[in-house]
Amino acid sequence: MTARVVVSLGTYHLPFDRLVDWTDSWQRPQGVEVLVQHGVSRSAQDADNVVMLPHPVLLQTYSAADVLVLQGGAGGVMDALAVGHVPIVVPRLPELNEVVDHHQVHFGRLLARDGLVHLAETEAMLHELLDQALGGRVEVRRTVSYRSPGAAVAIRHLDGLATTAGESAEPVSRGAEPAAARAGIAGSGMERALRRGLWVGRRLVPSARKGSAPQLDVAAPRPRQETPAG
Repeated sequence: MTARVVVSLGTYHLPFDRLVDWTDSWQRPQGVEVLVQHGVSRSAQDADNVVMLPHPVLLQTYSAADVLVLQGGAGGVMDALAVGHVPIVVPRLPELNEVVDHHQVHFGRLLARDGLVHLAETEAMLHELLDQALGGRVEVRRTVSYRSPGAAVAIRHLDGLATTAGESAEPVSRGAEPAAARAGIAGSGMERALRRGLWVGRRLVPSARKGSAPQLDVAAPRPRQETPAG
């Protein structure tokens, strides 16, 4: 029986060729098909490649996959959880010019700690997790999925929640409760991760590029409205 692995690099504007390289170097078993949505990155060798799938088609592709491998963006992870997957997540790194800061690393580690994703921060970890997932040795499906429609909901809710850098984390914690209820994740590990991840991310984003607007694959924080001096 053929198994299907889907690898998605997301919609981010910077290449993520490292994940394509790691996919190519995996010695996959016989009978395993790989589909890579590579965006602006290079296409994979010995795999089916597509630049970008429409979102409804992407969700169908996720649902039909046996194993999902994703970049560490919040929207893609929420989509995977919504269709009942426990994805393997590979975070982008700013030191390799794949993203502007370490928000994907922080987000991925928080979710992994709550058992919502499998985190692969090295090539060897990715290959081991792929082998374990196909061999049934790690969880790749959930019987209960989160009811989040994905990136659009994440952007709408999270953009209005967090405070800008320098303010306390308390408003984030208070604001997370109604948003978690609207997204259908209240009381879940995802809600706890979002509470922590929002604070970590909002602290990092304003200082990501001094003098320039941050560029993220989720909504950037709104600038503080300063009151003119009297």
